[in-house]
Amino acid sequence: MNVSIPVEDAQNLGLTFVAANTVSATLIDHTGAVSGANLSDSPEAGQIFRSIFVDRATTKGSWILRLESKDRSDREVILSTWSNAG
Repeated sequence: MNVSIPVEDAQNLGLTFVAANTVSATLIDHTGAVSGANLSDSPEAGQIFRSIFVDRATTKGSWILRLESKDRSDREVILSTWSNAG
């Protein structure tokens, strides 16, 4: 599943989400380049709150969060975005 993420001009960008450890999340910027990932079965996937942080300036555009599950079960994902972290 691809989720469109509207991004504004900012110093940096982050996503925090809750998902099963079988779910991988890959953040793709407006140019099509992968800007970060949090993959299933990694140590980070075992945490309750998972994050992807882009430590660079962003410009206004539509980014994509690609969510992929290793199993065939329906999964819920709770997602929040943030920017300009100090």
